[in-house]
Amino acid sequence: MHELSVIMAVVDTVDEYLNTSYGGEAGESIPAVRKAPPRVTRIALQVGSRSSYIPSYIREIWPFAVKETSLDGAALETEEMDGNDFLIKEIEIEE
Repeated sequence: MHELSVIMAVVDTVDEYLNTSYGGEAGESIPAVRKAPPRVTRIALQVGSRSSYIPSYIREIWPFAVKETSLDGAALETEEMDGNDFLIKEIEIEE
């Protein structure tokens, strides 16, 4: 089940975005003295119909894969599209 690996890549991408957007450097974890990043409340993914990922599998394992990560508790939306791509379409945050 390679859906788990793509979810972990999404977590890494969101973490990098949050770190660089809130005062950190790419690849650096957020130090405790810095203001905590906002909470991710929703993420929307686009999954290509010819990609090797199955949206129903992603939705099924999502709560377990993101537990104790920056996406823990975030609602997941998946949208199928033509092509091979897998994209993060939207990230909704609450500051």
